[in-house]
Amino acid sequence: VKDSLARLSRCLLLNSNGEKFISHPFISTFFSNKANEEGIYENIAKQAGLIAYNKSIEILKELESIEKENEIGVSRKYQNLNYQLLSYVAPAHRLLIQGGQRELAEKLPFSFRGHFREMVFYSYQVQKDYLSTITFADEWLKIDPNDSKILLYKARGLRKLGKNQDAREILQSLVSLPSKKIKAMAARDLGYLELDDNEIDAAIYHFSYGVKQKNQHGIPVYPLVECDLAMALVDRAKLRGGRDPKRSQELTYAITLFE
Repeated sequence: VKDSLARLSRCLLLNSNGEKFISHPFISTFFSNKANEEGIYENIAKQAGLIAYNKSIEILKELESIEKENEIGVSRKYQNLNYQLLSYVAPAHRLLIQGGQRELAEKLPFSFRGHFREMVFYSYQVQKDYLSTITFADEWLKIDPNDSKILLYKARGLRKLGKNQDAREILQSLVSLPSKKIKAMAARDLGYLELDDNEIDAAIYHFSYGVKQKNQHGIPVYPLVECDLAMALVDRAKLRGGRDPKRSQELTYAITLFE
């Protein structure tokens, strides 16, 4: 067994963490990219959405046939069917929209607004539709205006559309929040805004602030910002003269961060 696990690891098919074994990130990324290219996610969404839609309509018809009497058995059945309806309507609405079947989604018994939050992430990460990201974010923020994760993704969508100043205002407000992870994530995005303007020193300032956000064990709460800081340091070191002592210092620190 140990020999097999070792061979799988050498082939980049498996990662191990103590007694826990997971697929190597390369495998996950490879098949996710392949699925995106071939439209597999959209096909699954369409099929699953139709199944959930048909089940929702079936439950709705059964509900309409039940008279809401005071008898315990009837009342319980009516209540249980309503719970079932909600469990199907929510994914049906979300999946139909993801599968491009918005007209069918609007025919569902009632509108499920909670899907807006998930659609923020889906439109940004999968569809790369940044205008939709902002639209869905605005809809969800009407419900929960203090959702920091959604505000962060709205800022990212604004940056992708070239509205850097609007994005900066949101990110600066997020940096002042008590959550260390949100601070680090917002600082990272502020660093990207500075890189967009070729302000490498300002970018390093924000990345460094993100790295300073650590947990009780002294480990950065958002490790990705360490890589961003390291790459920025390498870029700045390249701009320095070969004899500049800061050049070797920055490269050394960058190597430490990469490690």
